[in-house]
Amino acid sequence: MLLGDKQELALECLLDSRESELQDYLFGHIALWAGGYAIGDFSLTVMLNVPYSYFQSSLTECGKRQDSNLMRMTALEVCQFLDSALYGDNLESHWSSEELEKKYRKFCICPGFSEAFDGEMAFLIEGEKEERFIWKDFLSQSIKEVRLKPKTYKYIIESFIAWYFNLIQVV
Repeated sequence: MLLGDKQELALECLLDSRESELQDYLFGHIALWAGGYAIGDFSLTVMLNVPYSYFQSSLTECGKRQDSNLMRMTALEVCQFLDSALYGDNLESHWSSEELEKKYRKFCICPGFSEAFDGEMAFLIEGEKEERFIWKDFLSQSIKEVRLKPKTYKYIIESFIAWYFNLIQVV
């Protein structure tokens, strides 16, 4: 199943056909796509309820990821700033680590929440006229960005949540 456009933003998910017994969780393959690049290791078989739960909770922050300073930064600056705010020592900041975490966690869309996404980190910044989806590949250290129409992320994730929810209701 592919939701969205791989050249813009998409989520691809495939159920593992080897799972024949009904259970409360499903195994499969999952990856995000942005600008034609895979974010996540689609070759891995993972328990899909982990990304399902994470993506579902990420929807609560939709519409709350605006920050004019982040919108003005380059993709590299955004990654450096948010990485420092969320995971750095923040010794130069007058904010505590907990305050920075609370303020900036919502921008982190892909923090390595499942084996499939261990190799990347992705951020979403919502603007009035566009969304910026920025990601860093840990292996190559490359940083990439796509600019999207407003609410693109929300639409794709809501579609995935509905699809997965219908599958687990059958179980």
